[in-house]
Amino acid sequence: MVASYYAGTIPTAEGIEQLDEEMLSLFGYSTNSDNGTDAGDNGTEPTGYDLATLAIDYFHVSDSHRYANRTIPQLQQELANGYPVIIAVFTHMSPADGYHKQFMVLVGMDDNFVYVNDPGRTWQQTHAGPLAYTIGAFQTAWKENTSNAVVVIHPNAPIPPLSPTWSHFTPSGTGPNLNGNPPVYDPGSNRLIVYGGLLADNSCCTSDTWVLSNANGLGGMPQWQQLSGRHASATRGGHSAVYDATSNRMIIFGGGQLGGCGVYCVLFNDVWVLSNANGVAGPPTWTQLIPSAPNGYPAPRAAQLAVYDPATNRMTIFGGGNNGTGDRNDTWVLTNANGFGGTPEWVPLSPAGNLPVPREIAVGSYDPIANSMTLFGGVPGFLEVGIASLSTLAAIWWRSSNICRRACST
Repeated sequence: MVASYYAGTIPTAEGIEQLDEEMLSLFGYSTNSDNGTDAGDNGTEPTGYDLATLAIDYFHVSDSHRYANRTIPQLQQELANGYPVIIAVFTHMSPADGYHKQFMVLVGMDDNFVYVNDPGRTWQQTHAGPLAYTIGAFQTAWKENTSNAVVVIHPNAPIPPLSPTWSHFTPSGTGPNLNGNPPVYDPGSNRLIVYGGLLADNSCCTSDTWVLSNANGLGGMPQWQQLSGRHASATRGGHSAVYDATSNRMIIFGGGQLGGCGVYCVLFNDVWVLSNANGVAGPPTWTQLIPSAPNGYPAPRAAQLAVYDPATNRMTIFGGGNNGTGDRNDTWVLTNANGFGGTPEWVPLSPAGNLPVPREIAVGSYDPIANSMTLFGGVPGFLEVGIASLSTLAAIWWRSSNICRRACST
């Protein structure tokens, strides 16, 4: 099935039998199953070297290389060059008892997930799109297999990287008014999750939760659905939101309520967690977290940047303000951010280097491998210094490395 992924064909019984005979003649064992997870009669397992040899001798590709003890940056470079990578991991990406070693095709990677063609799934599941596993699960399973990887290069390689293409969807359903309500995405259910925000006339605010199914356009036309369940304590907009795929929880912080005063008349610095956030297993439920704060709390704010590290269950926030006034450039970490693992705690950080100017509505991302947050753009107090300052921020990139992940006092 790994070979079928590269060839773009449907695995057949005849093809599997032919491969089985080829492996028996070359290496003395067979695949022993239609997905190649287990060893043959002699109790051994196919190795990366075997796959590299098979790729050239059996599948007739122009070149194939077997590597061991690879690193995440090396895998990222292969993917950037347009080469999918065969990785040695475990079924379900889990080395627990009862699971077996297995090869998968690594086809993509982002801050939180790896995307693979998993030969252990049915053909229909595989061709519905790549399967997402968390970076943490992948690293554990991969390291258990000594970080082996095989890079297979097609005939007439290199494989050209795909050119990004925008697609416009018109989801069914009414849907929320998308203003002041940052979305989060669940790759497991392919759902976009949105909470709160401004009303259609830009007045404040709602406490509704919506999901967009088939959010990436695969599996059907996207469709909006409003979820039922207990709301958070107050309607709001301008809050930040992050998502923990492992626990299916969305974490929101801060935000405010607009009014006749021209800014957010009420600002929040509270933390709420929405369990069963994607709505698949039942109605979602909001729970307020009460973090400890031996060094104080972040000031109330709106439009701050927030990122989440699933490996350490920590949320990091930066900046924010009040609709163009009182903008900030402070950085805080919330431990046990999803409500599991102990009492959450706010920890202020003091990053070295030149700090970004205070701003709100910046965008950013988190790299769990480098443990760094990158932000771009934003608005530096547009009610105070004028809209012209927007152009000066368009070229600003800032990388905050070594975000505190363990004991922040050390």
